[in-house]
Amino acid sequence: MQLVRHAVRKTVCEFGKAYPSAKTRNRNLADTFLKEETRSGRRTRCSNLATGAMDLQFNETNVRVSSREIIPQLTGDLYKGDLGRVGIVGGCREYTGAPYFGAFSALRLGADLSHVFCSRSAADIIKGYSPELIVHPYLYESEHLMESDDSFEFAQKAAEEVSDWFSRLDCLVVGPGLGRDPLNLECARLIIHAARVQGIPLVIDADGLHIVTVEPALITGCENVILTPNLNELHRLAFSKMKTPSDAIKGNASIEARRDMAYTLAMAFNGPTIVSKGATDIICCPEGFVECTVRSANRRCGGLGDVMAGCLAVFVSWEKRHSRMKEAEVGSFPDLVSAAYGACSVVRLAASNAFMEKGRSMLCGDVIEKIGLGLCKLESGGAGG
Repeated sequence: MQLVRHAVRKTVCEFGKAYPSAKTRNRNLADTFLKEETRSGRRTRCSNLATGAMDLQFNETNVRVSSREIIPQLTGDLYKGDLGRVGIVGGCREYTGAPYFGAFSALRLGADLSHVFCSRSAADIIKGYSPELIVHPYLYESEHLMESDDSFEFAQKAAEEVSDWFSRLDCLVVGPGLGRDPLNLECARLIIHAARVQGIPLVIDADGLHIVTVEPALITGCENVILTPNLNELHRLAFSKMKTPSDAIKGNASIEARRDMAYTLAMAFNGPTIVSKGATDIICCPEGFVECTVRSANRRCGGLGDVMAGCLAVFVSWEKRHSRMKEAEVGSFPDLVSAAYGACSVVRLAASNAFMEKGRSMLCGDVIEKIGLGLCKLESGGAGG
């Protein structure tokens, strides 16, 4: 027990050293960015976005049509893997359901292969949930260390093992069930870095957002990244990246305030797409934003964020396969906006149908079972707001 406690203290110290140093290196850059934004009047425009929202808002109907075009047709000449190969990085001793929900949702949406890269403590449990998932016990938690072990060496080994699979993945989700164990977080941080270097599209959710909150520079400027914050996570990201006073945003959950904050944050990150989850999902990128007004359930059960993350990974995979031109024509929008809108629509439609059937007793598994129906409604044009 003493060895475990010592290992945890050692890992916490090393984890703490890694992040503040990165923040310190980028603090001047962030401050310079904010000063320039303020001088140019851009932040003022964003903080009062409602006055000029029409200039920045994408037409929802057009985005919906674009998201339908992403969905691949089922033909006889397809091979295993053609319709999506996704990976979920997450899962620890305490949390085994979240990575399962994300990975299994991806399969229910239509991905061919779904991998889970998790802690050794979680692997056997997740394998027991479904034989459909490919489970890799590569990550480490502090309890796995002995006194003489080098925690960074373990994290590096985990990142190398996961990155060996990058060539066989279309998109990687980081965060579901990751927990706050320092060594597990360090493994995930190095995996995010490796994915960015190799150009692997990323969806960062849940505890993965904690990593970005601590080190925003990790994904700043990266255009193939989607962040999926709820309201509280959005607040923390905004304070970390833009030093926005917490009293200016805390408790303000109106659509307009959340839209302004999400769009301003997308501008500050200068690349990643932000999906602000709520009663209305708001999808923001530096070029603009769109609100997903598709009707959802009146109940928010645990696990829906994990379902969303898995579905996002599939739509990103499909968008990658669709290979639309990067240089958008007039009136079109960035690829990840269409992908994110498609995923948001399907999950909201699935939740709505599950709620109509189950009411207050609706659980995450009920929503997953309705994902296929949600996709059919989106394809057929029955996803109107």
